[in-house]
Amino acid sequence: MDADRKIKAEKLRQIKQRIINRTKPKKNPFLAITISVSFVFIIIALLTWRFSNFTQLSDAEQNSITYKKMKILLLNNESRAALVYRVSKKFNLPPLLVTSIIYAESSNHKYAVSHAGALGLMQIMPAVAVERAVIRKHYFLSRLIKIYPRILFNEILNVYFGCEELNWLKKHVRGWDSILHSYNGGINAFKRGFRNRPYARKILFNWKYWKKLSLKQIKIYKAKITYGKFRE
Repeated sequence: MDADRKIKAEKLRQIKQRIINRTKPKKNPFLAITISVSFVFIIIALLTWRFSNFTQLSDAEQNSITYKKMKILLLNNESRAALVYRVSKKFNLPPLLVTSIIYAESSNHKYAVSHAGALGLMQIMPAVAVERAVIRKHYFLSRLIKIYPRILFNEILNVYFGCEELNWLKKHVRGWDSILHSYNGGINAFKRGFRNRPYARKILFNWKYWKKLSLKQIKIYKAKITYGKFRE
């Protein structure tokens, strides 16, 4: 009798388990991916809105010679020029120098990726961005960068972290040469003797040269670089 009861109880348990398994919702991996991607895009939209004041310039700023030069050099991308101008000013950096760094690092390509894993216009390493976010007590942003480093392709975040890194290096290293070497290879590598002289020389040359040129000369200079090979 005990054996029959055990068999019946086991059958009932199996029947209940089948019913539970049928009523359980099936996992949809595509739904999970869609939700994750949507969440990331929502966060990017919120961050863009939060820092949108960086792309809005006053009339005086829009009429400044430096901004007009930057707009020409950045291929008439007004929002990018305004962003670089405002963020540079926030961190007390020369806007044309930051523009020169963007050209040296990514050739003004938003989605540039280096062999070392640096991303975006100013070639930000995710680890550096996480460190800066933690220092600023933006813990949620630091975790988001760890999970989804490609968020650094966002122009606002990229330029902000790049200028913040330059501003931090200004306080720890003397001279633009040393700052640029440290930005390119990291401050620890610089202290161990790392130098990228062609990189620093090119950035400083362009910065000083652009400062001397008039708006008309800047237009001619940019046209020669962009179209010169095709005109010859």
